[in-house]
Amino acid sequence: MAKLKTGMRKRPGGGYEYRFSVEGKRYSVGGTTIAECLKKADEKSARIKAGFNNSVTLNQYFEEWIRQKERSVKASTVLVYTCVFKNHISQALGSHKVVSLQRRQVMDMLEHIADTTGIPTANIVRRVMGSILKGAMRDEIIPRNVVASIQSFKNPKPPARETIHRELNEEELRAFFSLAKNSIYYNAFRFMLYTGVRVGECAALQWQDVDFKNRLIHIRKTVTRDKRGKWLLGDSTKTKRSKRDIPMNEAIRVVISEQMELQRGMHGVFDLCGFVFPGAYGQMAQPNAISRRIPEALKKGRSMRPKIEIKPFSVHAFRDTFASRAVRAGIPPNTLKEILGHSSLAMTMDLYAHVSQQDKIKGMKKMRAINFG
Repeated sequence: MAKLKTGMRKRPGGGYEYRFSVEGKRYSVGGTTIAECLKKADEKSARIKAGFNNSVTLNQYFEEWIRQKERSVKASTVLVYTCVFKNHISQALGSHKVVSLQRRQVMDMLEHIADTTGIPTANIVRRVMGSILKGAMRDEIIPRNVVASIQSFKNPKPPARETIHRELNEEELRAFFSLAKNSIYYNAFRFMLYTGVRVGECAALQWQDVDFKNRLIHIRKTVTRDKRGKWLLGDSTKTKRSKRDIPMNEAIRVVISEQMELQRGMHGVFDLCGFVFPGAYGQMAQPNAISRRIPEALKKGRSMRPKIEIKPFSVHAFRDTFASRAVRAGIPPNTLKEILGHSSLAMTMDLYAHVSQQDKIKGMKKMRAINFG
């Protein structure tokens, strides 16, 4: 007698019973012949899968997917998949139906992870999410994998040197600040322009660093990324010289006072989180979030009628502009070096004592011809 198919058995009273699994659950069908049992099993499986496919959430499907993975990958890999899913994917998209997942939803999740946890983590989550949806395609739950068209994140390349280090003229400044008027970082931009601080130092500034009595701004910390790409509040700034006190002139005092009133108006108190220039939800601002508002404002200007066109620049341009204005104001190089927090005078002179083309023209006009008799 031929051996019966696994799950198939002959009933004592006649006929056959076939037991099978669908999506991790066991079912059975009966029939007078083996062929009838198999046909019924196929039909029942199709009906179950149709209902499962249309209603299964990402959390539910992950449980099925990880059970399948346990049979083909190492236990350590299963642990990594599980940790990544529970720590990053489940809360953001776990309750969504797999059939309804959109590319934009996955992108929003990955961009949030890249901004808050780091680019390396975002790329790991992308790979795991892609593998899960590849499994869902194989199981005929979805027709396509929306992660397949999402490129891995890359650390942004620094812009060309002339974009990094350039002075903004008064016309550009007036145009930019009119465009950035409603930005949550409007006062942060003004503060960087009036003090020359780095964007990380601006993000790290806390109310305890503002000394109204002695009219000083204490620069003691900065916001930087660690090796994993996560933003951290550092105990020290870029160099030993970066720890410094910047005198608070009237322009700086006005900006700080306006920021204090803005926080009072939003939260009822001005030091809700301790940071002078916090993020949108009162948290420590991330330097890249501040920097991103610049191209957003420039893009807004290009879409306006009449168009407001400003040559692209990075957040570092505020520091460059401060340095050039300081030179014109007659601040001695050594003093400027201390204000900017540079470790050497050569760095100050090489990078920040720029003069504009107009300055060169004015200077050359002052040069008199020599009378040779």
